[in-house]
Amino acid sequence: MPIQKQPATLVSREVIKRQRPSLDVAASAHQHAADVALSLEPVIAQGLPEGATLPDTEVLQLAVGNLVKLHEDAMEAADDAHFTSNSELNRLRLVRDDVGDRLYPKLSEIRDTFDAAYGVGTCQRILGIGVRIPKDPLTVRRMTARVVQRLTAPNFEPPPRRDDGVAVDVAQWVGALDPDLTLLTATLQGIADAKRDVVRTQEAKNLAVEEFERVYGRCSRFLEALYEVAGRDYLAARLRPSTHSARSRPAGAGGSTGDGSGGASDPSSGGASDSSDPSDSSDPSDPSDPSDPSDPSGDGTSGDGSSGDGTGEPGDTSEPQNGETPPEGDGASSYGDPPGDDRSSRDGRGGTVNA
Repeated sequence: MPIQKQPATLVSREVIKRQRPSLDVAASAHQHAADVALSLEPVIAQGLPEGATLPDTEVLQLAVGNLVKLHEDAMEAADDAHFTSNSELNRLRLVRDDVGDRLYPKLSEIRDTFDAAYGVGTCQRILGIGVRIPKDPLTVRRMTARVVQRLTAPNFEPPPRRDDGVAVDVAQWVGALDPDLTLLTATLQGIADAKRDVVRTQEAKNLAVEEFERVYGRCSRFLEALYEVAGRDYLAARLRPSTHSARSRPAGAGGSTGDGSGGASDPSSGGASDSSDPSDSSDPSDPSDPSDPSDPSGDGTSGDGSSGDGTGEPGDTSEPQNGETPPEGDGASSYGDPPGDDRSSRDGRGGTVNA
């Protein structure tokens, strides 16, 4: 019976272009195993050593088809894990941006009220909130933590009031800032962990793709050889790579040149090297955190050009996925970093098989 493959979901184009020809190989092994065995066994029996038992070629073909499917499923599982880690990273980024957008007006209100009550410039001198409040999440977190710390300090004494008509409620300010500060701190740490998980799943996906290509190529060539020995040249021809992908097949990958010498269909049109597609990998360079990818948004640097607070919250990385667009920031906001997946890596039709 042919293998019934369920429609793949959440898989990248890099994986899909390898799955299409591999499904044909697995289906061919299951659909034609019995017929090919009837033609193959008499041929093999002619050279069978005395006293030897004729191998079960039907079971052999089924095992080869199952082996291809096994590695294909492992590749798809690794791809889904990478997608899941990127989805979590994007979710945390949205939470971070939302908390930052809530803290920005709160800090502005505290600055305006403090200056109105105690004089212009006193808020910057005492609480550290200047005229320009940066949008960088690390800087906002540091500024908010400093304001809460100074307002709740036992020795906190505000300066003489300039305007007694302005209401100043320090407890209310702290109560408004503290929950968002706690959430932002936890979210930034979660982003750091999620980014490391994105890198880990990307590496696992690359290894799964490389292993699939190796097994797929060998199994495809093996079945093609069996079909040719059995005299089923039309079946062997279906497993040969199409001519448009032969030029891009890596050296040593084997494959037919159209002369009937046999070969394996290369699903990637680029061999194992395509698993390191630059559009599907993360940049591991990040000056703010050596273990994390680069951060084009400024997550690892403050809005005024200073580095982070050393708490280990790295920046964001990776590329947009499945058409997702990064959240828009306000003005020069550094919240708008790109999502962390490539779900639309470059299209390549390598290694397709003849219908």
